[in-house]
Amino acid sequence: MTGMSAAPLPEVAIRAFLGGGIALAVTLVLMPLHLRILRALRVVDCGHKGDSKKLDALHARKRNTPTMGGVAPLLGAAAGTLAAVDAIRPGVCMVLGTALALAAVGAWDDVAKLRRSGHGLWPREKMAFLLGIGIVAGALALHVGTPPASMAVCVIFPLWVGIVVAGTANAVNLTDGLDGLASGCLALAAAGLSIGAAAFGQTGFSEYLGLAHIAPGSDVSILCASLAGAATGFLFFNAHPAQVFMGDTGSLSLGGALALSAVLIRQELLLLIVGGVFVVEALSVILQVLSCKTRGKRVFLIAPLHHHFEFKGWSEMTVTTRFWLCGAVLSFVFVAFLLWGSAS
Repeated sequence: MTGMSAAPLPEVAIRAFLGGGIALAVTLVLMPLHLRILRALRVVDCGHKGDSKKLDALHARKRNTPTMGGVAPLLGAAAGTLAAVDAIRPGVCMVLGTALALAAVGAWDDVAKLRRSGHGLWPREKMAFLLGIGIVAGALALHVGTPPASMAVCVIFPLWVGIVVAGTANAVNLTDGLDGLASGCLALAAAGLSIGAAAFGQTGFSEYLGLAHIAPGSDVSILCASLAGAATGFLFFNAHPAQVFMGDTGSLSLGGALALSAVLIRQELLLLIVGGVFVVEALSVILQVLSCKTRGKRVFLIAPLHHHFEFKGWSEMTVTTRFWLCGAVLSFVFVAFLLWGSAS
């Protein structure tokens, strides 16, 4: 089976820590240079979101902050993964290739925002690109890890993966509205998924816990640890007050990589737990739009949810810290569900 990797658990843990450390270091080294390039090219946030004058006033100080900062953590995550895996297998190539394609869409959107004073690709255009890339990734994922049970699954699975990838990437993108919010939550979610993937990837440990052995689990564990390390390195520059924003370039690519990692270990539904903060943020937008169109009333003062709490009087750091705490709890619940729930 292509994409096989079943290294002993201690070795996987060492490689995961190595990948995370390399990703962290590469991101920290690249970010100052990347910041200088962004400033020189005037790739900066215009400060106008178009959602609300009150929101623009709250975030007025963020105007002219460099954006498209997600390039460095993406390179860091790739470097950490490729350096730490014992062999470059199809699953790793698929995730990194998909992340690169999503980064290209994000960069297109970021550049469009610069040219149109804050207005990038139309939402339907962006979702179509994300869905298309996700479907291609889903078709490739059929050949990695656990084979599909039937021909019907072969047909449905790519569409399902497209929805998971597009939904997760867009959810991370929606969460990226406060300093350090998306990067911190992404680091926590990726760390939790890394632990879960290690449990699936090691034959003896997965049998002990009563989990199905998933061949690419070890590689996914290393990849997610690298994502966590890269996001943490970026957080050093993105924490309040942010020196740089992730932009769609980073949020779409890193969010998509997180989604595909869950796909490879066949835990897309549990992504709802470990990535629960992103899910709630996306649902707040969906509920707001549906309520406005069907009832003519708002459910929240503004969406996504983090801005609602800003309008309620919470400081930016208070919102971010509490969302981080929620992300940490959800990652713990995810790991506990896998380790103890399956063993009971």
